[in-house]
Amino acid sequence: MTNRSTKSAGAASQLILKLSSNVYPVSTLSATLRTLQAAVRDAASRTETGHQITESRPAPTLMTRIDGKDGRIQLHLFFAAPGGPPLQRVSQDAFCAFMEELAQALKSQPHRTLWGTRPRAREEQTSRRMKLFLDDVMRLGEVEVAACSRRVRITDAGIDINRP
Repeated sequence: MTNRSTKSAGAASQLILKLSSNVYPVSTLSATLRTLQAAVRDAASRTETGHQITESRPAPTLMTRIDGKDGRIQLHLFFAAPGGPPLQRVSQDAFCAFMEELAQALKSQPHRTLWGTRPRAREEQTSRRMKLFLDDVMRLGEVEVAACSRRVRITDAGIDINRP
């Protein structure tokens, strides 16, 4: 895939993963990318264009362009036809579904109350793959995930979900 085609994947059709450092254990980063791919494909399978990701042969490939700046890593993810151009509609549908499920999963997690107790989360709301991704991403420290005009920021201080 040429550099020109990776740059042509518009920002609206990308999932951006910003990491607070540029040094991580390979096993941690690898596990996070594997669970991210599985969670994105799982969320995408429930979209209108999801069949292109899950059932077409050859299946679109989840690609990444990696930027490093100021000691941080930024991954720009997008789907592309094997050996071909970015698939903007497929990427946008998949990432919007993923971001919606990510926000719902984070909102359903237990929260501290005024008295320090934690209400129980409803387990059926969060897919197993999303839970695995959240477990992995929490180990990375400060992380920001953005797509489809939605941003999720995870830090030691807490979780911020908003639409930029």
